[in-house]
Amino acid sequence: MVPVLTSGKLVSGIGFAITAFLAAEFYQMLVPDLYTGQWISVWAAALGFIVGWRILGDQLNCDLRTAARRGALTSIWLFIWAMVLFSSAEMIRRSMQHRAPDPGEAIGKVFEIIIDFSVIAWDVKVIAALIFGGLISGIVAELSNRRWH
Repeated sequence: MVPVLTSGKLVSGIGFAITAFLAAEFYQMLVPDLYTGQWISVWAAALGFIVGWRILGDQLNCDLRTAARRGALTSIWLFIWAMVLFSSAEMIRRSMQHRAPDPGEAIGKVFEIIIDFSVIAWDVKVIAALIFGGLISGIVAELSNRRWH
């Protein structure tokens, strides 16, 4: 099945790219020495575009309240996928420095890193950026979908 470009999917992707970029910038303020300092916001924006396109973009054609709720839920998915992606990248970085003796232990460490990164991200600015960005992205995507469907 070929993915179809619709205005709702495009606006969802762009909205969540902006949301992820802002949340990553706020996250980076909490840990300025993070190893991916130059690229974390760009990678988060790319991930946000994909998550917005695939999750929220497929759930449009509803009322605005439902669209806002779906946008907020998409923010939760964005947070989960960002934690998995960045924790896996951190584990790969540690493995390249020979700080993880075997692959089994490395996989277990990914979950520990996810918890560590999630605790750091539990900040008002990061959570507010994700929730409000999701709400606004859901509403704007639904309005765009209605206008140009």
